[in-house]
Formats: sequence, structure tokens, C-alpha cells
Amino acid sequence: MNTNPDTYEDIAETTQLLVIPFLAGIAGILSVWGKQTGYRVTLHRTMCRHDKVYLQQTVNYIASSKEAERGSGRIFPVDRGIIGAAFHSQKMHHTAQFASDEALVAALGEDMRDSGDERSIDDVAYSYLAIPFLGRPDSVTPSRDNDKLVPLAVLYAECYKENIFSDSALLQLLSAQCNQFSEQLDRIEEATLSHIRNFSYPIYDKSLELSGDSPYVKLNSIPDLDYTPPVFKNLKSINFQFYEGAA
Repeated sequence: MNTNPDTYEDIAETTQLLVIPFLAGIAGILSVWGKQTGYRVTLHRTMCRHDKVYLQQTVNYIASSKEAERGSGRIFPVDRGIIGAAFHSQKMHHTAQFASDEALVAALGEDMRDSGDERSIDDVAYSYLAIPFLGRPDSVTPSRDNDKLVPLAVLYAECYKENIFSDSALLQLLSAQCNQFSEQLDRIEEATLSHIRNFSYPIYDKSLELSGDSPYVKLNSIPDLDYTPPVFKNLKSINFQFYEGAA
């Protein structure tokens, strides 16, 4: 397990328990749509440390193999890969459609060489997806425009089936799942629960100006403008914890 304090921080178990059922639903859809090819899904939340904003993996990957079930608590800069691209653009990003397996493998191989990825191409997923969840966080900057939406989380998914995220029917289904998840977390945020509280992270304007791009520039598409990201109406962060005080 990665316990480097610069790249890792514990995630409250309460937060994990809220996220895992949602990701299990996403994984179930991919297991059917991907026709039993390999997949991994997780959710990264926006968090703040030392006056800067990062993306943090909330739970271990929900994956088709137990060997891939890891990663909870890892911290990434907001310009990391496809999740950074989704964070920066505030739009869904996914792998482009390729006319043939050969064209996809050629593009992936070139991207891997360009990014210095030394893994075997057989060990790398063919399809990637990132969907940002937007909201209005608490701010420590008095001049901040409180109506400005910023990413509070990013869903990440990968699959070994080619062109899976070019399927509009699948994207509609996953988008609906994300919208339902955001609505349910909003309801939990509104509810007065005896021993569960969501503690907000302040978000700093200057940290949201970082750019994001995917390392696999030939493999991944431009932002998908056909899908509106889910928006939290009440939620200001994803940081649910057990609370011993009075309700």
C-alpha cells in the first residue's frame, strides 16, 4: 500500500461506503457491455492540501480481477491524464472510435512511446472514460463567484474492449447513473443524520487554473459535448465521516 504522505491520505470509511455501491453499479454495466473483458472503475474526489487542489482516489478500483483492486487514498495533480482533462474542461472525456483493432493498437502504441510508458501493450486498457461531477464548493477566497461550478469529483473507468465508450447507448446509461448518484448524495447532504457529517474542503481559485490533458492524446477524444455533466445542488465536497457529536 502507498503510504507516502505526499501522494497518499486516508479516506474515511463512511465516504467509501457511500461510493462503493455506485461504482459497483457502473462495474456491473461494464461487465455486461464489455462482454467479460477486463475493466476498472473508481471515483476521484476533489480535495485540498496546503492551499492547492488535488484529485484523490476515494476507493480501491472496482475491477474484474482482484489484483487490480487497489489505489484508495492516492493523490494526483489535477492535470493527470484523462481525469485531469475532464477536470479542466468540465466535460466528459472518452476514447475516440477507431475503424479497426489495428488502428487502435497502432495509436495506443504510439501514445505509449510518446508518454514513456514502458508496459506491454497487452497490459494496457483500450478504452477510457472520465466524467466530472460539478458543484459549488465552500471557498476561502471572499471574492470568489459563488455561482461558479467547479469539479467536485471525477468518475474514471477503463475497459479492455475496443470502442466501448463510443457507444452512445452506453454513455447515456452511465450518464443516468451518475445523475442519480449526484441526486442521492444531495439528499443525504440535506438529511439530518445522527452520526454522519460531510465536512467541506475549501477550494482555492488559484489552484483551479491548472490545465489538464490526457497522456494518450491519439487514443482519447476531445470533450464529448453531447452529455451534460452531473451537478450537485447541495453537496460542497465528498468528505463524509462518522460524527460523534449530537445531530
